Amino acid sequence: MNLRRDRLRVLAVWLAAGLGYLVWVRATGWGIPCPIHAVTGLECPGCGITRMLIGLSRGDWAAARAANAGLFYLSPLLVLVLGRVLWRWLTGRKADTPGTCIVIWALVIYLVVWGIFRNLPL
Repeated sequence: MNLRRDRLRVLAVWLAAGLGYLVWVRATGWGIPCPIHAVTGLECPGCGITRMLIGLSRGDWAAARAANAGLFYLSPLLVLVLGRVLWRWLTGRKADTPGTCIVIWALVIYLVVWGIFRNLPL
């Protein structure tokens, strides 16, 4: 039982940090810049996540989609997978079941393809 309580504390700290970052960026407009974009000028698969989350927090679906369309459309699946992995972690079960591993690898492949696609001149 102590392990579950400790894991809940860890999760609470991460959630509080994420919420604090969201509040900070919404209030100041200052976020953490993408190091890949800063060095190469290319957008990585995650570029625009902060703007997407700010758009979602405001209920502005169009701005969220414009910030990172690849992750915007993938986010329901990401929430489900992350929720399942977190639930298994909190309950002390093995998180890396074969089905979860397949889904995670499929997501990685999708993100690599999205990272290439979004930098193509169209």
